Amino acid sequence: MSRPYEPDRHGRWSAASGHPADEPTGAWGHPPAGGWGGGGYGDEPQYGWRPQGEPSWNQSKQTRPRVSARQRGRRRLLVAIVTALVVVLVIVLGFVSPGWFVTRVFDAGAVQAGAAKVLTDDYAIDGVADVRCPQDVQVKAGATFSCDATIDGDPVTIPITVTDDGGAYQVGRPA
Repeated sequence: MSRPYEPDRHGRWSAASGHPADEPTGAWGHPPAGGWGGGGYGDEPQYGWRPQGEPSWNQSKQTRPRVSARQRGRRRLLVAIVTALVVVLVIVLGFVSPGWFVTRVFDAGAVQAGAAKVLTDDYAIDGVADVRCPQDVQVKAGATFSCDATIDGDPVTIPITVTDDGGAYQVGRPA
């Protein structure tokens, strides 16, 4: 058995190492439960000594490793390539294929000529003159608009229905 007030073989004080049971551990003059080196004031680092992993004063805890100029150049090149691909993709999708940025409109002159031709050829109406259709009518399936015309000196309205998104339209009988 060890003597009273001496640490056990691991340097810790305990009742098994001869600590009197009637005296509380850590009392004045006696070492605390974890021993003299277990977290008291004696554990403060000495001047000039810094525990591993702890930042010194005026330094942040996280430091990033230095990146070489070659790695920075590669990153910049990669960012430039990705940016260029995104720009090309937006241009192609916006203006060419689905055409999100392109609004297709009818050519008013072509619609006027087409309506006059349908009235004379398909409906066998003579005396069709002065057909006027609105400008900037969007090519959208199901849309309707009307053109004004003069037949034998009388003003009439011609209904036009857009039949598909390709620009096909149907000319109705004048009213």
